Amino acid sequence: KDALCKAVLTQEESSMIVPCSWINLHDYVQLQSEDPAKDYISLDLLTEWATVSGVPREEMSNAMEFLSNVGVLMHFDDDGLSKFGEDGRVCDIVILHPQWLADVFACMVTFRHRWVKNGLLKVEDARMVFENYPPEIHNKLLSLLQAFNIVYLLPYNSPYGHSILVPSVLPDECDGEKMEKLWTNIGSEFREFGRVFAYPHVPSGFIARRIVRLLHLPDVIGESFWSHGLLLRFIEKRQAEEGEGAAPQGQTAPTEEHEQLALVWLDDESSKVFVRIRVAGAPRISSEGLLL
Repeated sequence: KDALCKAVLTQEESSMIVPCSWINLHDYVQLQSEDPAKDYISLDLLTEWATVSGVPREEMSNAMEFLSNVGVLMHFDDDGLSKFGEDGRVCDIVILHPQWLADVFACMVTFRHRWVKNGLLKVEDARMVFENYPPEIHNKLLSLLQAFNIVYLLPYNSPYGHSILVPSVLPDECDGEKMEKLWTNIGSEFREFGRVFAYPHVPSGFIARRIVRLLHLPDVIGESFWSHGLLLRFIEKRQAEEGEGAAPQGQTAPTEEHEQLALVWLDDESSKVFVRIRVAGAPRISSEGLLL
């Protein structure tokens, strides 16, 4: 800490010369933000303010970056961001009060309402979570929350339907009933493989990001997930081998579907991620990698 403070204090002061029109816009935005009803405004309105302040249209982007750097407003581009619907463009909204954005986060990451259950929120129920906000910005709020990794939109093929994952309120333990049914009490026709990944440090949100990434793969279905792990079921499609079910010569072999299960969980203390995969009808493999 002392070294960091020393490094900051020894930095040479730098000054930035900006156009007077930018300063005019800065002062005008600050004046308007004193209105407690103006927590946010549209980008079109800010553009109007910029025009009144004398900011040329070609300088608008740089002027907004300047205002964001000095803490007068917050604005986010849509580049690289997923959005909820066509009206979920976050670039259309300009935030004047950071506390307003913090309140948006808080209304989702809470146990005070019953709409988020076991870390999952149905998309159609989001309007109940945001009942204190205008309906026309609900999708923008969801897009903002996703930009900050507060929520993730799950794919349509999820058994949970069209839902949103809220990692911070995922249960601490797995669904015991599903685990017993799909993993513990499983037939002998499955063969198991495993892998352990050791990391020097596992960042916050590691499992949540893996859940979303895996669930967006084709033929992958999330059966259960919790704060430290997930249970997946997926279908591997293979062409039939020679013999019964094989295609006649010159024709494409029919496709066979083989079910697989995957259990992934994180051990925080050791920073290790454990992966176990069970494959139906696969040959058993010894620890030396030889077929048994």
